[in-house]
Amino acid sequence: VAANQGQVYEAYNMAKLWKLPVIYLVENNQYGMGTSIERASAVTQFYTRGDYIPGIQVDGMNMLAVREAIRHARHHCVSGNGPIVVEAMTYRYHGHSMSDPGNITFSHLFKPSHFYVCICIYVVIAAMSLFFLFFIFYFFEKKEYRSRFDPIRKVRNWITEHKWMDENELKSLDAEIRKKVEDEAKDAEGDRMLTKEELVTDIYSQGPPSFVRYGDYADSIIDGKKRVKDVYPEYA
Repeated sequence: VAANQGQVYEAYNMAKLWKLPVIYLVENNQYGMGTSIERASAVTQFYTRGDYIPGIQVDGMNMLAVREAIRHARHHCVSGNGPIVVEAMTYRYHGHSMSDPGNITFSHLFKPSHFYVCICIYVVIAAMSLFFLFFIFYFFEKKEYRSRFDPIRKVRNWITEHKWMDENELKSLDAEIRKKVEDEAKDAEGDRMLTKEELVTDIYSQGPPSFVRYGDYADSIIDGKKRVKDVYPEYA
């Protein structure tokens, strides 16, 4: 769970100390890699873990709720009140990586306190039968989450319920957006690599810093636009 790492609390501390206008967004999808939060975190309400930083929890599967929560958090920050933590409760549809396909969810069927009981049951019940049971459970669990809580489906339902658009119009809009995304992806794949000067553009509020140090000192940037090797030939 990334929220358990030490640098998170270091960042919390400095942001509170300097009253920085920072929104810390915790995307809680119930897992850290392949481990459920109940087994990885002593305190699972991450919005309360900012110490003196206020926090709020929001339904991350509800687009409108997230919008209002972020609007409130932004107002808090720009009003000079310092940082705030927003925990968005979501659900993981897929595994974290190739080594974590996420085909089976053990923790939602058996709580951590029942772990040793599960081991005994696993020994007694035939392995294939148990695997089949878990697979069926996960299939229906995921199906239930998607049918009841999926944010995209929620938005579609709101639109049709209020008669803002019908299903045919939504399908046309979906096709239009998919094509736009595919076109943008093709443009990005065919675009040139960014220069080192461009990498720091719009990162700092007052423009690029006067000096940016790179691994190769000769490539370091001076005054946001010149390289060391161009100004000092001896480094070329």
